[in-house]
Amino acid sequence: MNSLAPLTPAGNPIPLSLTYFERNNQPAGQRNTTTWADLCDWIERNTLTAASKSDLPLIKLATFAGNYRTDANLETVYGIEGDYDAGQMPPDSAAALLIAKGVQAFIYTSPSHRPDKPRWRVLCPLSQAHPPNDRHALVGRLNGLLGGILAPESFTPSQAFYVGSVLGGYPVQFLRTEGRPLDTVEGLQSIGPATTERTDGRQFKPGEGRRAPSYQTALDALRSVHPSDIERSAWLSMSGAFFIATRGLPGSENAERDWQTWNEQHGDKNKPDENARTWGDFQRNGADHDFTTLGRMSANDNARGWAFFNGVVHQLPSQSSRSPIEFFPASDLSGPPPSREWLVPDLIPNGTVTLLGGDGGTGKSLLALQLAVAVTTRRFWINRLPMAGPALVISAEDDKAELHRRLADIARAENITLDDLRQLTLASLAGDNALLATLTKSGVLDVSPLYHALDAKIAEQRPKLVILDTLADLYPGNENDRAQARQFIGLLRGIAIRHQCAVVLLAHPSLSGLATGTGTSGSTGWNNSVRSRLYFERIKDDDYEPNVDARRLRVMKSNYGRVGNEIDLTFRNGVFVADHVDASDTNAKAERVFLKLLEQFTAQGRDTNPSSGPNYAPTVFANHPDAEGCSKRSIKDAMERLLLDGKIAVRTKKESGHDKRYLAVIS
Repeated sequence: MNSLAPLTPAGNPIPLSLTYFERNNQPAGQRNTTTWADLCDWIERNTLTAASKSDLPLIKLATFAGNYRTDANLETVYGIEGDYDAGQMPPDSAAALLIAKGVQAFIYTSPSHRPDKPRWRVLCPLSQAHPPNDRHALVGRLNGLLGGILAPESFTPSQAFYVGSVLGGYPVQFLRTEGRPLDTVEGLQSIGPATTERTDGRQFKPGEGRRAPSYQTALDALRSVHPSDIERSAWLSMSGAFFIATRGLPGSENAERDWQTWNEQHGDKNKPDENARTWGDFQRNGADHDFTTLGRMSANDNARGWAFFNGVVHQLPSQSSRSPIEFFPASDLSGPPPSREWLVPDLIPNGTVTLLGGDGGTGKSLLALQLAVAVTTRRFWINRLPMAGPALVISAEDDKAELHRRLADIARAENITLDDLRQLTLASLAGDNALLATLTKSGVLDVSPLYHALDAKIAEQRPKLVILDTLADLYPGNENDRAQARQFIGLLRGIAIRHQCAVVLLAHPSLSGLATGTGTSGSTGWNNSVRSRLYFERIKDDDYEPNVDARRLRVMKSNYGRVGNEIDLTFRNGVFVADHVDASDTNAKAERVFLKLLEQFTAQGRDTNPSSGPNYAPTVFANHPDAEGCSKRSIKDAMERLLLDGKIAVRTKKESGHDKRYLAVIS
């Protein structure tokens, strides 16, 4: 649509006039007259794909004096445009609302639209030409039909809207609904533009704002979030939203009691008296959020969907209806199951997020870069052959020069040249804003422009591996907030699932993670949210590091494989090289030593236990002359595997009137 294609009227007694603008920075437009059907056909046939949104054309279902776009020049209105950019309601759901009310409309997706963050525009023809002063009320009727979700720009008199897509983005989708012109449909509630502030205090006074379709829906939304998983600002937002959303509904007489019960999950930190004062403040002054916020913050899918339908159930006609969940009989799964895909066998699964932790200076960025080279050149990585394909590396720690030096070392070690790395794409964000999300005032994560750019690049390149270095630079929230941690991993998992690639996120361990040797970072939400977690560490024995070039890669979590595997590596000539001893051999040796020593100690009447103390088995066995060089950590991991496999067990016996726990070999 780089020029105004001819639009031939089809004999409509009430022709529709519009103004076309080649660019947003060009207020002078071209006026044209057509029919509604021809306009829809014209948009579908002539949609342009441009390098950026600013290069796309715009349309306005109105005319301007002198064809010059300003509010004051708005002359006659022939149709209404609405803009939706909140990223929650898909366009087919909007179409369902329009169909339910019998409104004729045309919906097309915006340049920034993505399936997981829908954004779209809606056009509605009018039965006759209207003066400019009628437009605000007509937009309010469309906004009310859609549940009050339209962006405030929809109400700007002269606002025109882009048509088309951008390179790397998603193609434009089109939906038409049949019905009557908007100005002829009766019984539509009018909702004005969303306000961001008011002069009399809170945004919503008691009795104002969006209410839930039922008290139970609001209560389910509240209960779907654990109050301890959100910070106080988000807790206040959700609490106020629950108050506004339930005000005046049947059952709302129990709202304060149910809310107090919800807060009891805080445990010892719960303060009922302070909570009561907060509720009293809501009753006196209102709150800043309503059911839309409650639904958005909720983990309850039903509540999230309801939040955008203004309390009324709307469905597409039966022939177009689609269940939100697909049920199938287990018999459909007959036959051999699909094999599990691994980027690196038993270490990094495909189609999900793996967390690679390591203290600063251990070399995890180099190890990850070696993996990217191995994937793109079909070479081994630490004695394992990964899936082959393109790779994408985002580094927020190393500048371009450092990446160059490291890649040169890797290429030299692999006997290749940098020209052989055509399938490896890198981006250095060192010193720049590298956040993949932003944090709203209510404590909810929203994707950033960088996330959109990354998603578009992955869609274009289709890599098998995406490396993100590191969490501290990419994540905007509190690392100790479980809810935010799960949201962030969810955003990355969306990339992995959409593009069927492995996402490896590098992270620094917390102080406690360093002290315990677990490598955890902040909240347990990180470990619980990923399907695989690896830890790269220096090899120490009682805080002594016998070889400063030695490292160990440990499998700390694997939903699809065995935990506890270890791979020893050594830094040589600028890269990490796997030691020749296979990890499975190392584990088998440690298990054999543990069983041998446990049987020996048992025969001597010397009990050992699985807990701390002078008879702690890993400590005692590691210091024994027959330990064959096994470290305390490898013996401890061997003990855990043997307990899990049922080869040893913890027994209890009476000794001096007390229960004593000890380890025993299972025959």
